[in-house]
Amino acid sequence: MRDLFRVSFVDDRLDIQVEPSEKLAVQFMGGRTPLVEFDESVWAWIVDPRGRVWTPDRRGAERRILARTVSDEPSPAGLVLLRQVQAAPKAVTLNASGFFEEGRYDVQITQHDADGCTVLIHLTAEPGDPLAKPELIEQWQGSGLFGLLEERPSVARRFVRPVLAGLGTHPLLLGPGAGDVYRVFNDIESTSAMSLEVSMLVSRLADEDPVLRLTAERDIASLGASAIPALLRVDRASLSPSARVVVDRLLARQSRLSHRSVDSLRDDLDFLLDVMHQPDPRVRERARARLLDRFKIEIPHDAGYEAIEANRIENRSAE
Repeated sequence: MRDLFRVSFVDDRLDIQVEPSEKLAVQFMGGRTPLVEFDESVWAWIVDPRGRVWTPDRRGAERRILARTVSDEPSPAGLVLLRQVQAAPKAVTLNASGFFEEGRYDVQITQHDADGCTVLIHLTAEPGDPLAKPELIEQWQGSGLFGLLEERPSVARRFVRPVLAGLGTHPLLLGPGAGDVYRVFNDIESTSAMSLEVSMLVSRLADEDPVLRLTAERDIASLGASAIPALLRVDRASLSPSARVVVDRLLARQSRLSHRSVDSLRDDLDFLLDVMHQPDPRVRERARARLLDRFKIEIPHDAGYEAIEANRIENRSAE
């Protein structure tokens, strides 16, 4: 659904912007509701611009979209798949369903600027029975989905990640941050050039000029995950109180599991499998070695996403 939505996280808040491609936007003209196929979905979708007239000179106006599948066919067994998206400037609701041995799960994720994030999961044990009533088995509310990953990681991994994948994002968009990863594998260092650049920028956080301080913070943030090992090695005792606050803030933006201890994460199977999807090969090698040593799980070097995730499913079935 990359042709329709731009998906990201602003801090821990799910942000879905309606940004149809040129090809798709043309189909909305005159208030039409086109039938669209997306690479990420096994079904065709009806996309309804909610009564608006889509013309090229009005594309910058407020956008509201309702996209829903048109097939009544059930999801393939063992998968939670996206079925409906309602997106507006300040709120988005995602609906998905999946069939498992326990029955049919229905998942609803709502993110609202004012009310935060809500996740509701219902289970219908006998989905073939017209009188069967769905039972609410999971209800969670917080500021954003990374709170769910911290508080109920199994729910986030099993039910929410597949829904995000249906939007065309990598499922590990909802996963550990660089701050978590490099905190655990703290022997990994930034390159010499990166360390020097971070050191120089950190020194500017104590500058008397507030513009220079703000610019330094923005420049460090723009370096992304590759700057995290260097930030973790900053001598905090040498920093001014205000600079220490900025460094902590920069690390927090790249962390999702800050409440978890390093030791607990190092021996957490799900965390290690998540880390196998990280772009840094040094991180993947350390996670691969830990999985083999601690859990006797051998991950091939060329393993793709599905092959890695199969180990999670197999381990869950064995519990």
